[in-house]
Amino acid sequence: MRFELTGTSRLRRFSRPVHSTTLPPIHALLVYKRKAHSVQISFCFHITDRGSEAPVWTAQAAALYSSPMFFTASKIIWGILSPLNLVFLVLLCGAVMSIFSKALGRSLMALGLFLFVAFGIFPLGQNMLAFLEKQHERPAAMPERVHGIVVLGGSFMTHISEVRGVTAINETGERIIDGLTLAKRYPDAILVFSGGNGRLLGGDRTEAEDAELFLRETGLTAENVLYEDQSRNTWENIKFTRNLLMPQPDETWILVTSAYHMPRAMRVAKALGWTMIPYPTDYRTPGYGGWLPRDFDMLGNFYDLHVAMHEYIGLAAYQLSKKISLR
Repeated sequence: MRFELTGTSRLRRFSRPVHSTTLPPIHALLVYKRKAHSVQISFCFHITDRGSEAPVWTAQAAALYSSPMFFTASKIIWGILSPLNLVFLVLLCGAVMSIFSKALGRSLMALGLFLFVAFGIFPLGQNMLAFLEKQHERPAAMPERVHGIVVLGGSFMTHISEVRGVTAINETGERIIDGLTLAKRYPDAILVFSGGNGRLLGGDRTEAEDAELFLRETGLTAENVLYEDQSRNTWENIKFTRNLLMPQPDETWILVTSAYHMPRAMRVAKALGWTMIPYPTDYRTPGYGGWLPRDFDMLGNFYDLHVAMHEYIGLAAYQLSKKISLR
């Protein structure tokens, strides 16, 4: 049987566009062999016909088969349900409806004002974040040997770095810092930065590119660093990385992400059959909340609620789409 493969190989980012002119689906499967201080990459190809058992995909192939509808819908829904946006939309609807029905318009505007006061004065977000952060703790005793460390994206503002040509780190930068700290502790482990471009509109720069630039700018060199640059959300972060690394049951892998984000990330890993050790970072609370206002920081309360609601809506969306189980 003869077949022809064409495309461009970018091994450092684990992607290889593959096209076939004579066969149905051909899926490239990346295999790596770990040595003391190096990573050897090799290719093997799994050929399958329709109806046969689905192969393990590369990030490139998985990206082609992922439905864009879920990604687009999630961005649009979040744009509506984001707390400050939601308050604005309720007030706007109230103003518009008052033209047709003064009673309904006033009711909606009163609801919008109530939500603004409740969200801005009371620390709802702190309580919601504290609950998420308590679900996974760092290991009391770290393992002696680790095969790999996976750092999820979210630490870079790619829309800024793309224009300015310098690394722009946001408030979740502790993810990459703690990932590098663990890499120093386990020098033989593979360090993987997983992050593509999660923006709905505009921009081609990926977080993997920013991570690579950050390491280069800071003078940190590591031979065991790999970059996954196709993922756009948490599900794809872990799915694409798992498909590329092909972790074995007897291997030890550490997952690094924000403490409030860890519950969703660990549920995705569990749903994909990947046992990982959680290493939460970027804590936003002291581990507890409270219902009385501690200070008059409306912007801070709105931001905490913004972060918390994003996670709870993400968990609900993944549950409804059968990507994870909340049990």
